[in-house]
Amino acid sequence: MNNTREKKVLVLFDFDGTITKKDSFVDFLLFGLGITRFFLGFLLISPMIFLYFVKLFPNWKMKELTISLFFKGISLEDLKDICRRYGREKLAGIVRTNAQERINWHLEKGHAVVIITATIEYYLNEWCQKQNIKLIATKIQIKNGKITGKINGKICYGKEKVRRIKEKYDLHKYKKIYAYGDSQGDIPMLNLANIRYYDWKKY
Repeated sequence: MNNTREKKVLVLFDFDGTITKKDSFVDFLLFGLGITRFFLGFLLISPMIFLYFVKLFPNWKMKELTISLFFKGISLEDLKDICRRYGREKLAGIVRTNAQERINWHLEKGHAVVIITATIEYYLNEWCQKQNIKLIATKIQIKNGKITGKINGKICYGKEKVRRIKEKYDLHKYKKIYAYGDSQGDIPMLNLANIRYYDWKKY
């Protein structure tokens, strides 16, 4: 693929809700944990889930609490194994057809396509690599090869999406920037673009 062509257009996609039919993190947890452990775990933290939905508990704390509850203390390799299996067996099934077609259109045009998401990076890596898509995602903290239950840095959401994009890309090098999102947390990213699609499901 011609690198000169790639640099002309940058395409920024949110993932959950923009590309997928459902929340991929919840789907991943169901796959990796099984129904019984999944529902028992969420029953345990149900008060925090309620506070999250009424905007009294921040999304980064909710993500961290969930990671800690289900994965704290397990090895990174064990987590990556679950992620690889989910990526190969389930992930494509929750991607909406029109979103995949749009991604394909951008790739065929030689555009640089980037997914910027608040979800954890590991189960998206393979799916992105196979399509020559770059990934910017939430990172989790690892110590001595094990999951600590903490987020490494900030959750990739809202203004943090913008910071992470600018950290990796000089936006002045692109004559055109597309952005696709579906939530309030995507608006700062959408504001970087000269072609914006909010709530892609409508298109």
